[in-house]
Order: sequence, then C-alpha cells, then structure tokens
Amino acid sequence: MVVYSGRSDLMQHGAHESALMVRGVGPERAVRMVVNGAPPETVRAARRLLSQVAGRAVEVRAYSTDKRAQRELVRAADLVIVPARAENVGLTALDAIVADVPVLVPDTCGVGNFLAGSGRIDPRLAEHSVIRRAEGEAAVPIERWVAGLAAVLDDPRAARRRAVELREAVVTALRTLQSAGQSAGDLIKSIMTVREEK
Repeated sequence: MVVYSGRSDLMQHGAHESALMVRGVGPERAVRMVVNGAPPETVRAARRLLSQVAGRAVEVRAYSTDKRAQRELVRAADLVIVPARAENVGLTALDAIVADVPVLVPDTCGVGNFLAGSGRIDPRLAEHSVIRRAEGEAAVPIERWVAGLAAVLDDPRAARRRAVELREAVVTALRTLQSAGQSAGDLIKSIMTVREEK
C-alpha cells in the first residue's frame, strides 16, 4: 500500500504527482494507492481523476482532523510519498520515519533538506528516502520519483530494513540534550532555507 497524505484538491500538494508515480511503475506491479486528505465534497471527483491518472483504482479518503487515524494509516503503509514542493516541514514524512515506514520525500521540504543536508544522518540512509534535484532543476523530474518508488516495490524487505535504520539514526541524532539542541537547530535551519527559496 502506497500512501499519499495531503490536500488532494490542489495539484501542487502532490496527489496528482503521486498518481503519476504509481502509473509510472507499470501495471505489472500490484500497488494499492491511498490518498488521504481530500475535502469531503471532492472525494468522488478526486477518486475518478486520480484513478484515471494512476491507471488503476485509487482510494481517496476525506480530510479529517483525527490525527490518530492519520497516523494509523501511515503505520499501515508500505511506503509514504510526500512529493509536495510547497510543504515546508513534511510532518507526514516524520510520522512515517517514526513508524519505521519507508518514505520518499523531496530535498525541497524541511525534512528532506535535514536528512540530506544537515550532515547528521548517514548519506547512505538518506539516499533511499530523499529524492534530490540535479543542479539547475527547480523540481525533481517524475521519472526520478518513479525510480525511487520502483526500488521500494521491488525489494520491500530491504526498504523496511532501511526505514528502521533511518528511524534509529534520527532518534540517535536527537537523543542527548546537546545533540537534541543542535539537531533541532539544524531542522529549523532546513525549514527556513526551504522557506527562503520560495
């Protein structure tokens, strides 16, 4: 199960891109896509549109303020995709990391920037979770996202093992008081860097 959690009424928030990624891995891979966060009045239309884009049935759930239900959905996922370029922090990505769930996140959001650029996380762990732009690219091409998604689908056990290692690395970075202060500062810097680039 691949989960995108975010507002699905706005294309810039990634639901459309996530559906394109699922389409890109081909019909031979069994993927159940769940989109979480549509305004209730748009669920049917979003389901129809995103299913057409993905080339398979997409389950669309209405936005809810029930944080527990949102976290349970993340924990049940095999992969969480957070492609939103406008996402300053990436709280869904943090929920996935804490739950040992593989995640794909861009280097344009705070969490992606922190994982890839703070120097506090082993680059070998970050490279499987952070989809990076090449020099001069404003956004990551969809083909690079598709490659990241395919890698998780082709070896889910290895992806889950890396997710556990990533969570352990993030927890270790935040464990001691001194490290926590420094790492929190790095995360805030990552978020501010993303905001200043907009």
